Amino acid sequence: MNILRAEEAPFHELQYRSVTARGPASDSLPFLRVTVNRLPRGIDALVLTSDLQGRAAGAGRGRLLGLVVAEELQRLEQLGELPALARTGVLLAGDLHCDEDQRGGLGDVRPVWRAFANHCAWVVGVPGNHDAFGNTESERTAFQRGPNWQVLDLGLGPRGDATEVQGFRIAGVAGIIGRTDKPYRREEGNFVSAVTAQLANRPDIAITHQHPQCEGVSRPGSAAYRQVLERHTGLVMFGHTHVQQPVLRFGRTCSALCTDGRLFVLTETVK
Repeated sequence: MNILRAEEAPFHELQYRSVTARGPASDSLPFLRVTVNRLPRGIDALVLTSDLQGRAAGAGRGRLLGLVVAEELQRLEQLGELPALARTGVLLAGDLHCDEDQRGGLGDVRPVWRAFANHCAWVVGVPGNHDAFGNTESERTAFQRGPNWQVLDLGLGPRGDATEVQGFRIAGVAGIIGRTDKPYRREEGNFVSAVTAQLANRPDIAITHQHPQCEGVSRPGSAAYRQVLERHTGLVMFGHTHVQQPVLRFGRTCSALCTDGRLFVLTETVK
């Protein structure tokens, strides 16, 4: 899948309550349109997002932002701003939890996954370093494959994970590079090996939470990951840190979307 056109101005914004080092703050989630050359069979749109690290403002104050976003998609569908959600897939790049009093923390994001799955055709994604999927291994395993959702690489496999939905191959590598004694962290060599293994199978799209080295980021990314992308052909989405320019290109044939604190709606060009 390749990006043909990406609109710079959001067609919609959703206000929410975030938490900064200085305390609570108001923020907004931009909704952006992107045109691509190919979508899964029978799908009219893909919604891509991650790092929904906030809580509802106003009515329903305190609910996780992801729950509100899932409902907002339904409202936009009713207004004719989005294609039918029954023919819309969702791709999540992790970090769907936010503590009430601090950004991040660690919390159960299964309700957010279920909310997207209740409104849309299917959901596929990877965990971020702030995500939990229950308190026990049996709970995590039971949730990994649902009626219309798949959590890829839930166990941080050495070769990542992949699935095929409606003729569309989706690869996923979960977590971030960091101390392995903390949740959803892996050594850089392990992460790069998993990404390399998945990209060798030429997926239609690859999902990672970890970001590569790129310009305009608040924290350094992985130079080794960037080198892998520079040899790849296709589309990648990632989160974890905010990139000023959300549509990026690596090498001559790899494009990427930074979904941190953003929501993209991908539709196919009219043939």
